[in-house]
Amino acid sequence: MSGKAKRTLFVAGISLAMIFGLEAADYNQTENFGVKKPGDRVGFTVTPPGTVISGNCTNSGGFVWTGGPASWNGTIPDDFSGNHAGAFDGTYQPTGTGGQPKIYTWYVDTNAKVVKVGKIEINAEGSQHDVTGQEITLLKGTKYTFKAIPDPSNLAFPSGEPKWSGIESGSGETIEVTFDTEGSFSLTAKCGSETGKKVDLVVILPEIEEVRYKGQDIVDKQDKWTKSGINDPACFVQNRNSSVEVVFKHARSLTYNTSVVIYGDVSWWDDDMTGGNYSETTTTFKNWPSTPLIIQSESTNEPEVDYYEEVDITWQYKVPSGINSMIDAGDTNSLDYYLIWNDQVAGSEFKFDIIKWACDAAEDTAGEDDIREELNDEIYSEYDYDYNCHMLSSNFTWCNRVLGISANTWYWSSCSSMYYIKPGFPNIGDMAAMQSISFVPAGHFWSQIYDWSFHQWAQSGGKQYDPSSGNIHNGSWGGYEDYVMAKYHRVDSLSPTVVVLDDNQPGQTLGCESTGQAFNAAVFAWSSP
Repeated sequence: MSGKAKRTLFVAGISLAMIFGLEAADYNQTENFGVKKPGDRVGFTVTPPGTVISGNCTNSGGFVWTGGPASWNGTIPDDFSGNHAGAFDGTYQPTGTGGQPKIYTWYVDTNAKVVKVGKIEINAEGSQHDVTGQEITLLKGTKYTFKAIPDPSNLAFPSGEPKWSGIESGSGETIEVTFDTEGSFSLTAKCGSETGKKVDLVVILPEIEEVRYKGQDIVDKQDKWTKSGINDPACFVQNRNSSVEVVFKHARSLTYNTSVVIYGDVSWWDDDMTGGNYSETTTTFKNWPSTPLIIQSESTNEPEVDYYEEVDITWQYKVPSGINSMIDAGDTNSLDYYLIWNDQVAGSEFKFDIIKWACDAAEDTAGEDDIREELNDEIYSEYDYDYNCHMLSSNFTWCNRVLGISANTWYWSSCSSMYYIKPGFPNIGDMAAMQSISFVPAGHFWSQIYDWSFHQWAQSGGKQYDPSSGNIHNGSWGGYEDYVMAKYHRVDSLSPTVVVLDDNQPGQTLGCESTGQAFNAAVFAWSSP
């Protein structure tokens, strides 16, 4: 504060300077209040060298003033910001003048800078974004730093300002907010008594929408689970990591790209089917449905053919830049997982009924020979033989192929069968039919001898498998023919046709056997028991 008194000629107590504007006031004083905020109160007292007689506020400078003539109090309005410049003047009687009073003039100018919140910014995606008055959508588990920008922008907020309120409270130019709860919130920054600036916040939790199995393609299924109700089976090769493709979804898109880590927490009881939990894998959330993400199990699944229809997985995510701890994002329960021995064999009929039946038949079995034996035994036990060797051997072949084991069917035919009719049949010496050894056929309880026009069985891994009889024979199809056939019906004469029984001879080139035919047979369609 400064002041200086000046002598001036008066006419009837009125300053000539006031009449003619010849010079400034006799006493000048400056008040600088510094940086203030809305709602602050300021004040001053004019102190000329004498007694103040009168005083007026000639320019409020945007403040609300009360008092006078010497002492003044001002209040900064809630909506004021920027530079304040006020003006006051009046008169005073100098001290010790004696005689006729002489009236002098005084003048006071007031100055201040008032700052309030101009906008709110968020630090996201590596830069600042103005979110004032907006509604933004953020992911549960994130942390963001919000910054209040002063108005005017060239001023700094007073110490302890602004004040933050809403989802988080605090003071200062910036505030970090942790979003660990879903719902709708707001965040307001105020400097002093101003109304402040606000941003509305919606915090969302997306959920698993779809799981697509990246294993063996089941041709009559969609190979996926969906939240909308699809729960098709998964098929993977044993002793390998399993992979799935996951998709998440929410009704609201996020405002900013958010890097997350996805994790599949498999129930401890089920992790031998999946190969443990599904590994932490990084992706980005923003729009929905999310970009499909392939995620692999942490280890290999069990080394055997198996199946389980109650696999439970809890899907989780975490935000490394946020709270960095896993958040549950939905469950996929009662999933059907099937483990086969190897990649499906080309030309296999990879349908679910066959896969299910084969995995059930060879459950908990490892090794190709053991698997083939289990399949042969299971078909022999579950089916009834009724001259349907072609169907049973075809089923055995299908089961092996869907489990990833090569197999095919062979049949041995007389000169007149559903597969083969010899030109000119019958001729003397032709094989008219064949007769089996005594065996207990599938689904029966006593031994029988059968007369056949043909017989069909399967071949795999250097062995012959005959589910009609339950037989397994090491070696070629010809060796099995020598074993399973006891006699042959040979055409002995034509007028009338007479057929006689000959004993089976080693190989297939002696006697009427030389007229028979062996074929790598077509595989018939799957037939359920």
